[in-house]
Amino acid sequence: MLPLVFALSSAAASDPDIPTFPHCPPTANSAATAVMGRMFQPPQFCPGPAIQPFQRQPRVCPVAQCPCEESTGEQPVNNKIWVKEFHSPAQVPIPRFDRDGQPLQLDGLIIYEGMRLTVYPNTGQYDLTFTATVPNMPVTLRMQLEFKNPNRNAKPEEQTFTLTLPAIRMQPPRDSRPGDPLPMTFHIAHRGYSSLFLEQPPEYQILAKAPAIVPCPVLPPITCKWHLTRHGTARFGTPVAIDDPIR
Repeated sequence: MLPLVFALSSAAASDPDIPTFPHCPPTANSAATAVMGRMFQPPQFCPGPAIQPFQRQPRVCPVAQCPCEESTGEQPVNNKIWVKEFHSPAQVPIPRFDRDGQPLQLDGLIIYEGMRLTVYPNTGQYDLTFTATVPNMPVTLRMQLEFKNPNRNAKPEEQTFTLTLPAIRMQPPRDSRPGDPLPMTFHIAHRGYSSLFLEQPPEYQILAKAPAIVPCPVLPPITCKWHLTRHGTARFGTPVAIDDPIR
């Protein structure tokens, strides 16, 4: 099966200037975990070579039926957070055409309402979670988050920042029944790091050429006031191997 690649339409997250938006101010007692991995340095230091955009691939979990038993969730962690949530769905269709050239509306990749970005300003870590349904074929999603500075007087290099996620592959089992959405629906969770999310800029200095010292580069931190949109593409089907003799 040849792969098909199509673009994900851009959609804006909630506007934090709306008074009814509940997640804009930093809050405490978050249920999400903000424990930094051993590869991460404290935020008061300049990020070293061990500070990577992400340490693990996103977790892609098939949606299972409810076990109808009480959950023993983790205790809330006392930590400041802010949240951006997309209240509209996103879709990457599979354009197909009939013999007359008329488009056929077929199911593609669907990202449901409630895609959520949770940021921990004191560590620079973030969590991105969403739920998606794919057609009965493997789908590889590539997504990028774009942040726009609300300050119109900002410098050109400080107006827009992007956050590129690793490729997310969702593959239904081979024995899934046609028309059954259960094995084709996935929960996606990704944790990453960006120094632009740090609330406090680095306070220490690093050695450039002894004995001269230079301060850490400081850019305006991304806060909940920034405007967030999402962009992406999806590849449908299994890519053709390079060593395939009939490719």
